[in-house]
Amino acid sequence: MDGDLILSLGDQEKLAALREVDLYRQWHSLDEERRCLECGLPITGRQIQIVLYADGSGPLRGQCPTSKCSSIPMDWSLPRDADPIMRETEEAAATAHAFVSP
Repeated sequence: MDGDLILSLGDQEKLAALREVDLYRQWHSLDEERRCLECGLPITGRQIQIVLYADGSGPLRGQCPTSKCSSIPMDWSLPRDADPIMRETEEAAATAHAFVSP
């Protein structure tokens, strides 16, 4: 939202904030990567923006740092190698695609 404040936090504060705003996946390090399902780009904990509403209401929130991307933590997936469900889904899709003749 316009006028919201992107917080500048130290490493430990940022990691704590990520753990607070991302209720879907654990964060062990700011160097961990997620894939934004909205813009398709990889993002790290260091890049993710921790935002406070302009009027000070509401909790902190995390948002993708990509310009014009409005994704939030529920829109971020683990990298393929770290997510067994994503890996199995992609492998099944590739196998199914291999059986389809042009």
